[in-house]
Amino acid sequence: MSFFSNPLKWVLNKIPVDSNDSAGWGPFRLPEDAQWMNRAAIRHDYEFEHSAESGKRLSEEDAHLFYVWTLQANAEPDLIKRCKMYGQICKYWPYARTWGRYLWDR
Repeated sequence: MSFFSNPLKWVLNKIPVDSNDSAGWGPFRLPEDAQWMNRAAIRHDYEFEHSAESGKRLSEEDAHLFYVWTLQANAEPDLIKRCKMYGQICKYWPYARTWGRYLWDR
């Protein structure tokens, strides 16, 4: 992989593998109060790693992540907690959408 083809991916390949199995990488992890988002985000990360095999586009995977997070938020019976979850989706999904293209394998 050439530095010029994808500088971010080139840098990440030079850094040791992160053994933490939560969503994100290093300092770019979901905060403690957003841990409910981890399960879907880990699945999303898995799809990143296997993007060449799945045949799905990045936009499809990102839309699926958004969909799963909204399902989780809708399942919360407490209205205040649900509203907080919606706010977290609005805050963190754009990060996944914006920065994911630099990690996508296709």
